[in-house]
Amino acid sequence: MGMLAAVEVFASRGMDADYRRWTKYLQEISDQVTRVPGVTTRMQPPGGISPFPTMVLEWDAERIGITAGEVRDQLLAGEPRIMSHASGDGHSFLVRPPSIREGDQTRAGRRIAEVLRGAPQRTSTPAPAAAAFEISGRWEVDVKYSRGSARHRLTLVANGNRIDGTHIGRRLEGVLSGTLDGTRIRMRSSLPIQGRV
Repeated sequence: MGMLAAVEVFASRGMDADYRRWTKYLQEISDQVTRVPGVTTRMQPPGGISPFPTMVLEWDAERIGITAGEVRDQLLAGEPRIMSHASGDGHSFLVRPPSIREGDQTRAGRRIAEVLRGAPQRTSTPAPAAAAFEISGRWEVDVKYSRGSARHRLTLVANGNRIDGTHIGRRLEGVLSGTLDGTRIRMRSSLPIQGRV
């Protein structure tokens, strides 16, 4: 019943004011973090049934030596304590504005910028080791979600230490790229978003 009441309130008052406020919050965070050399942001419109815009915050791993998971840990351990969608070994994360209260966007932007600015600066990256095995071909992978799983298909083409290819989900298809470093494989794919963001 609470969810129904919330939906009725949103439907009756419209989303224009909320959308403008969320966009403003994201822009204020972007203004803070992009002052750090190597940090960029990209605004994204609402996807599927989601009513709010989001922002991808990413940084150049060749210049800023910190992973998204390490950013999350520092944001949770610091002051103010900030919960984020940062996780894993990548160098980007999504910023979602609905839970931001007025004033929090300024504190969050400053703190994220502080963490990224304080990360070790990489002056040179060691050359990757030769690939230990051949990865080119068609692969089937099981992707596990918090609820359920799905079988996806990857078509990979390795050229030296670089991987390119396609990622085919149940209904969507996108590009895939990555690197090989000895026995370590890193891949990232991008599928169009349907439904919730």
